[in-house]
Amino acid sequence: MNIEKTFDLLKKILEDSSDDLRRFFYEGVKRSYEKKDLTMIYHYISMLSPDYYGTDLFYTSDGYYKSYPNNPRISLPKPLEKAGTDLFEVIRSRRSRRRYSRKPLTL
Repeated sequence: MNIEKTFDLLKKILEDSSDDLRRFFYEGVKRSYEKKDLTMIYHYISMLSPDYYGTDLFYTSDGYYKSYPNNPRISLPKPLEKAGTDLFEVIRSRRSRRRYSRKPLTL
């Protein structure tokens, strides 16, 4: 699907949508632009719908993570370039170990 068809489809969906859904979508676009993160659009349009709970929701969202502005920031160590064992090799070589008894379980 090319970009023009995508925008035409989006326009049609928004024209047929409730004011509240359009408001959530536009808020998601705004947050997406501010945070440079396209997933914000999805997060905003997948929130609880005000159509079911009234127009004023009891919460606001600054995003999908918490921030703690009064706490000190701690730098994380740089990731290891090589951990020693390949993850896919570990998964491939994993075997379940179970011991089954030939006796039936008693009630």
